[in-house]
Amino acid sequence: MDYKILTLSVIITLILTFIGYVVWLWTNRAMIWRHTIIYPVCKWYDFWIGFYYDQSKNILYFFPIPMMGIAFNFGKRKQSLEVK
Repeated sequence: MDYKILTLSVIITLILTFIGYVVWLWTNRAMIWRHTIIYPVCKWYDFWIGFYYDQSKNILYFFPIPMMGIAFNFGKRKQSLEVK
């Protein structure tokens, strides 16, 4: 069995699946799942691949393809009570 062809086919399948999911999200604009809002992100200045967690906004960004990604908005964080 040629593992190069198998690996390439798996990678192509994952990329096409991701593109289909982004298109589906884009047509529905936002999806709410257990108090988490999931929406597509397409910014020309986000030329990177990977994960980024914005602690101040409580949003997780996932960019598998440069400039095209998905944002997971977890909502506002509860402030801890401070004893004075």
